[in-house]
Amino acid sequence: MLKKYEDYYKCLKTDINNPNDVKEIVEATNSAKDRKSFGCMMFYFKIPGWYEYLLEFDKKDIYDNKDYDYGLEIEPHTTLMFGLHLDEVDDKDVIKWFEGVKSFKGKLTEISIFENDDSDYDVVKFDVKAAKLDEFRKEVEKKFPNTQTFPDFHPHATLAYVKKGTGKKYTKKLKDVNVEFKYGVYSVKNYEKTFITLK
Repeated sequence: MLKKYEDYYKCLKTDINNPNDVKEIVEATNSAKDRKSFGCMMFYFKIPGWYEYLLEFDKKDIYDNKDYDYGLEIEPHTTLMFGLHLDEVDDKDVIKWFEGVKSFKGKLTEISIFENDDSDYDVVKFDVKAAKLDEFRKEVEKKFPNTQTFPDFHPHATLAYVKKGTGKKYTKKLKDVNVEFKYGVYSVKNYEKTFITLK
């Protein structure tokens, strides 16, 4: 089991040419203070060149707030479920569920956006295709008490939050990028994460 961010980053390989650019990205995306009332289940994956994708964003377009909740996403992952009731779910049960999952493969198919009339930003993200994600989503939705705001599940990997109206310039079709989901991650209050290496 991986217990620290550092352990995950040792596994994350990037082909970026300038390490100072990575440092700048990380410093600009510090973790926010805790206002989180729900648990979150995620799958992390490795992808060469993730930071190269982030460097394509114009700094003037990046959306953030005083607590650094948004900005650029420095941890490549797909959220399986956000909204677990922390007062009803035993952390050990969630970790046990992850321990029963084998690593699986998927594809990043294109870069698209989520737009919302009620928000001040666009979400730029990879669309993710993996049959296992849909299967697992149905399973955990039934297994763990949760609250869902959006009725449909759209697997994706967020790249960045950008100012409203600027997201479209970053959309593009891609040749499918193959990825392997090798880590399960359970996030609770204070953004404390437990990393589980999948079988």
